[in-house]
Amino acid sequence: MFSENIILLLQFIATILMGYDYFVTEQFKDKIDAWAENTAEAAKQESLAVVSSQIKVLKTQTGWLYALLIFLLGAYITHAMMHQFSDDPNNIGYLIFFSLAWLLCVAGIAYNVVNKIIAEHLAAMLVPLTKVTLYSYLRFTPKGAIAGTGMLFLLTSFLCRAINYNYGI
Repeated sequence: MFSENIILLLQFIATILMGYDYFVTEQFKDKIDAWAENTAEAAKQESLAVVSSQIKVLKTQTGWLYALLIFLLGAYITHAMMHQFSDDPNNIGYLIFFSLAWLLCVAGIAYNVVNKIIAEHLAAMLVPLTKVTLYSYLRFTPKGAIAGTGMLFLLTSFLCRAINYNYGI
């Protein structure tokens, strides 16, 4: 999957970023870390704005919620009717009909939940929320944001090596 050269390059970059503070003055390190923290904070605020706008859009679109409630009501009614007709073996046709209707209602519920909530809104928030997590990590790393970036490069190289190991390359 991943070339050993790529993994070594990631580890080399991680080494430089994690050990840069040994080769620069304290003043220069503080300036670089302040710049990196400000950049990370600005990017974090931008990502949070995207997340909050997606939440506002989700709150304003209530049509899918009404459809979901109708499907839930239909599933409840058909479930109750299935129990009503399940006592008598002569009503097998009704039982099959209401079972299929119940399955269609459940399929409608699943479609609404997957399409509206997950595909349109949660998937759109996944990347910004990941960015917020990474930027928060970089902002509050004790050794500074640059060394934290080096740690992310090192973790990426470990992940590449694990993928190579698991897939036998």
